[in-house]
Amino acid sequence: MNLERLWIHSVIRLMDQELPEAYRQRILEQCGRGCAYGCGMVEKLQQANLAGLTPEEVFARLKEPDLFGERISQGEGCFYTYCPECYCPFVNDNLSNIPASYCDCTKGWTKQIFETALGRSVEVEVEASIIRGDSQCRIRTSWS
Repeated sequence: MNLERLWIHSVIRLMDQELPEAYRQRILEQCGRGCAYGCGMVEKLQQANLAGLTPEEVFARLKEPDLFGERISQGEGCFYTYCPECYCPFVNDNLSNIPASYCDCTKGWTKQIFETALGRSVEVEVEASIIRGDSQCRIRTSWS
């Protein structure tokens, strides 16, 4: 494990021990939002010109291979995204000893992505997580 990963995992473990859950979640979600910008996905969605489209039209665009492809499906008032592996560069090749709360970062990333795509607030729930022992990640994003 490289030094950055060790440092990040240590900080998250310490936050798990020392901070109330709501504070830790807010911090990690904000980190995830920043990552959504840093990895270029927000810019890609902004360039896709999704403003004013219905959720169904947005879904059709998100289903394109250069965005989510087959890793997204649509439910009633929600989208489901699926990940067969953890795509986080601080996790993906070493799943041992990673705090389960790490997925709150993914929650923030997903919120930022879908708020950008839909132009409205969303709620995100990590329903399944590889880090938490599931075979894949499944994330539900809903809106009003």
